[in-house]
Amino acid sequence: MFWSIVFGMIMVFLFIYKIKNYKKINEKIGGVTTIDGIKYLVNNTDVNYVMYKLGSTIISKNIKETSFEKINGHEGILTFGGVAYNVNLRGSESDMNIGAAYRIKCTQQGSNVYMEISFEKSDIRLRKLWSPSSNSPELVRNQAYHRFFKEVFDVKVVS
Repeated sequence: MFWSIVFGMIMVFLFIYKIKNYKKINEKIGGVTTIDGIKYLVNNTDVNYVMYKLGSTIISKNIKETSFEKINGHEGILTFGGVAYNVNLRGSESDMNIGAAYRIKCTQQGSNVYMEISFEKSDIRLRKLWSPSSNSPELVRNQAYHRFFKEVFDVKVVS
C-alpha cells in the first residue's frame, strides 16, 4: 500500500513536470511563430557591433553552439547548433540539431540597427533519413532561435 502511494505521487509529479515543460517549449514569445522573414530592431548600437557579436563565441542558454560566416560588412550567414534545453525528445535527435542556417542583413538607421533574417538551408551532413527536410524549422526550433536573439541583443520585432 505504501509503495503504491509513493509510486502514484511520483507519477503525478512527473505528469506536472511534463506539462510545464511542454508549455515552455511551445510558448510563443512575442507572438513569433517563425524567424524566417522577420525583421528585428536592435537599439543603440551599430552594424559593426552586431556583426562582431554574431561572429564571436557566444555562450547561450538557448542554443548549444553557433557559427557565423561573414559575407561582407553588413551581411552574413548564422548557423545554429542544437537546442540547449529539454525538448522532450530522446536519442540522437533530442537536441534538434539540423544545422539550420539563416542569412542576416543588417541596416543602420540612426543609432539603431535593423536585422532582416531569412532562412537559407539545413546542413545535409547533419540530417539523417528520419530528420526534417531542408524546409524552414518548425515552431520549437524557431522559438529557440528567437530566444537566442532576445538573449544576445534584446531585439524587438518590427515585422
